Amino acid sequence: MTLQLVPVLVLLGIPGSFGLWTVDKMTARSSSSITIPCHYHRMFREHVKFWCRGKLWHTCVAVRDSQGRLSITDSPAELVVTLTISNLQSRDAGRYWCAIKIGGFMKADVRTSLELLVTKDTPDLWVNNGTVSGPEGGNVSIDCFYSDKLKDTEKKWCRSGDLHSCQSEHGMHPSQHAQLHLSDAGRGCFTVTLVGLQREDAGWYWCMAAGIQVPVHLNVTAAPTTPNCTVFPELTSLPTPSASTSLLTSEILETSARVTSFEPRSTSSLISDKPTSPTTTGSPESKLTTWSTFPLAVLTIHPSVAPSVKNSLHIWLGVLVTGGILLTAATVAALVWRQQMQCSRTHMTEDRMESAMHTVSKHQTHEHKTQDM
Repeated sequence: MTLQLVPVLVLLGIPGSFGLWTVDKMTARSSSSITIPCHYHRMFREHVKFWCRGKLWHTCVAVRDSQGRLSITDSPAELVVTLTISNLQSRDAGRYWCAIKIGGFMKADVRTSLELLVTKDTPDLWVNNGTVSGPEGGNVSIDCFYSDKLKDTEKKWCRSGDLHSCQSEHGMHPSQHAQLHLSDAGRGCFTVTLVGLQREDAGWYWCMAAGIQVPVHLNVTAAPTTPNCTVFPELTSLPTPSASTSLLTSEILETSARVTSFEPRSTSSLISDKPTSPTTTGSPESKLTTWSTFPLAVLTIHPSVAPSVKNSLHIWLGVLVTGGILLTAATVAALVWRQQMQCSRTHMTEDRMESAMHTVSKHQTHEHKTQDM
């Protein structure tokens, strides 16, 4: 029993072997940028994290952003603290330490280290983009490139922070989340494909070969949504147009044809002049009858002929107004003429009565003269 506890006690006594881990070795090209993740246990969520640089822990110097090229970011949600170095230079190569301040008497800080190599040539292992994204339920592919030195070495894909997640092309085991496919054609590229992404797949990963690791951060975005469509109840039947409806439809079609007859022949197809006969779909039991052309749809006019129809309506409106004015004038003239005729008849009647009275008076005068004689 005592012999079994010895390895555990030894591991707990080694700084960095408990609750804190990062990559072991990285290579990067000068003038490029890298982000190094360092994962910690949840019990260190509220502790102060820092990075320092030096061959030995006791002589390392805290990393400070003196020229705007270095930045340290702590993400308690992901339990990771990252060191980002932009515009890499040869002097940036060396050993870096990721550490957590514990504090208190006789309590050493927890730390772990990695080796960074900066080269002017192409690195032995690299990726085009250290950050990739894919939609939930979708797929994403990552290409890990390697030099001829690593051609015959085993390439692995690991989940950063999970020391037992590494998988190789020949040592695959089922994944709890997205399906993982690895392929290495031996042509300088190791391809990793994740199929059926889930939210839990987001996080840090790395490509690894011969002890060299390249971190890759995976973002899983929300799945694209399609707009909701209003679903109408299925129609089992439609009424058959009656004879009066067909006659009205024919009259409307003839009127529409006359209005648009001055348009080129290419636009004549914009107005349907023959209703399509009903078609029956589905099984004999359903007898679903649909109409490709409904009487109300025959007045649909393409926007290209709308101005012409509008002008025609203006012309017809002008004709109607002019006709109304002429009709009113004719009515007024007829009334005036009738009034004049009535006045003329009245004058003739008065003249006749006056003439008759004059004749009677003359006749009476003649009779009086005859009697006097």
